[in-house]
Amino acid sequence: MSDRLEEFIMNRSIRLIQSNTINYIRIKHMKDYGILLAKEIRDSKIKYTEPGSLTYLLFGKQASKQSINIKLGHLGEKLFKRLIHENKNIELLDCGLHCMIDGKKKDLDLFWADHNNKIIYYREAKGNIEMDTEKIPAMISKINEVVVPYVSDKYLGYKINIGVLAWSVYDRKILKKGTSQIKNIENNNIIVDHFSDMLKLMNLTWKEEEFYKYFIELGSIINGD
Repeated sequence: MSDRLEEFIMNRSIRLIQSNTINYIRIKHMKDYGILLAKEIRDSKIKYTEPGSLTYLLFGKQASKQSINIKLGHLGEKLFKRLIHENKNIELLDCGLHCMIDGKKKDLDLFWADHNNKIIYYREAKGNIEMDTEKIPAMISKINEVVVPYVSDKYLGYKINIGVLAWSVYDRKILKKGTSQIKNIENNNIIVDHFSDMLKLMNLTWKEEEFYKYFIELGSIINGD
């Protein structure tokens, strides 16, 4: 084996080890942060069902699923912001309320820039893609008629990559519900990503079975198991 070939193989092995190490560290940081957030939800004031509801009548006092879902939605956004922030090749932009071109304020969930490739990314984070029928048209209108013009005007010379992040599944192959909503969104020229798609955008790998196992662990923490 020539010295050049040996050097090439060695350098390639070193780069692979470095890449795997960085991937492991970034995923671990995200997982540790998620556990911290889950413990905060567990220790926070969660609403419980009360007398006067059928749920209370049938099952007694239970944590309100609606209350937990709202908190979990915020947990997901925070996890993705952490992933974006720790990626040195992209910049996490200001998320939250922005004043649009029409003067109205709109909430931008996940907003980041790839300055090297001149691309602005925006994802509307949705933990539950099976939204109410009237919410889908409102979201499509917000994205296409408000967010796209705002971002295009603010970042001239950049490509705009805007979509929805339905992050509660690794990918859509297991979905039985919500597929019609996804098709409706995509038919309006809006990308619909899932957790695995976001990992690709962040240049990360995380096995599907580990993803589901991790979020079941978070659920156990929140339930106080």
